[in-house]
Amino acid sequence: MIRRMTLLLLLLMTPGAQGVEIGPAKQADDPWAKYDVLTTSNAAKEDRFEKVVEKELGEYTPVFIGNSGLKHIWSVRHLTVEKQPRGAVVLQSGDTLVIDIDTPEDRRYLRHAIHHEFYHLIEFNLAGDFYFRDPKWMVMNPPDFKYGEGGRFDQDSATDPGNIVHPLAGFVDQYATSGLEEDKAEIFACLMVPEEAGEIEQWSRADRVLEAKVKYMRGFVEWWSKDTGPMRELFLAVVHDDEPAVEKLLAAEPALATREAWGGWKPMHWAAAHASAGALSALAKRVGANDVDDQGWTALHIAAVIGDETTCRQLLGLGANVGARDKSGKTAGDYAKLMHHDAIAALLLKY
Repeated sequence: MIRRMTLLLLLLMTPGAQGVEIGPAKQADDPWAKYDVLTTSNAAKEDRFEKVVEKELGEYTPVFIGNSGLKHIWSVRHLTVEKQPRGAVVLQSGDTLVIDIDTPEDRRYLRHAIHHEFYHLIEFNLAGDFYFRDPKWMVMNPPDFKYGEGGRFDQDSATDPGNIVHPLAGFVDQYATSGLEEDKAEIFACLMVPEEAGEIEQWSRADRVLEAKVKYMRGFVEWWSKDTGPMRELFLAVVHDDEPAVEKLLAAEPALATREAWGGWKPMHWAAAHASAGALSALAKRVGANDVDDQGWTALHIAAVIGDETTCRQLLGLGANVGARDKSGKTAGDYAKLMHHDAIAALLLKY
């Protein structure tokens, strides 16, 4: 069995809660989730729950936990979202993970659920959106594949997260096909549960799509497990389109504008992915509109994959080269066609 830390290229640090508050919920309900606060009669089950959570949380470095934005893990009972029973969920504050102590501990479900929901929290805090449409992840899938309507519409037992069966190429379970955000969270969770990590490692040997997703997620964890310093500040400023903050950071350290993060991400590409118009303008002043990542993508490739016509037009105005080809020989227009963004493909043909 391949150990999860070997698979994720992490070093196991000081065990325990890593500075995160773990215990019963401190408030009743949330605009997003409904639940019951624990009573003293739940003490024994709460103690077992805390031990499981602390063990799972201890698999991350303190730096990773700090970068994630996680502050609290609360235990509750009768957890629901939109009247659907849930084992775990992230509160709208973005810093609190709530887990139902009645979540079954069999078939690895509780451990898997902790890591799955933790990834949603991470995505919200580092990408600014639970439903970030990651263009680098999107193109890993077969061209004609389409996700479902999201995890909240796919809650029956046959498609439960953690029901790892590798139903089709690139996916660890049926639930992962419900939405891009669920696909990423399932890969992340599987890598953190040793039994599942071994399974997807084996499947990846013959499944190139799954192999690419695992590699991308490993790089994500490895990068955010290090002290990223001002790069974290820059990425967050870009996400929130804080143009003055972007300019201030670049003035202090100009090299940040071309520095690569996980998956080859550069600030210019991150700005295009988030339609951050002010940040794009500030970065273009430093690096132009045609800086490339490790795949040879320009920011225009990113906007074309997502299908963001407004950002495409802004990049064209900043001097983006529509003829630029990535390492596979594709232009931004090629990706627009591939992703069925016909209006953008037509727009790029005019330049």
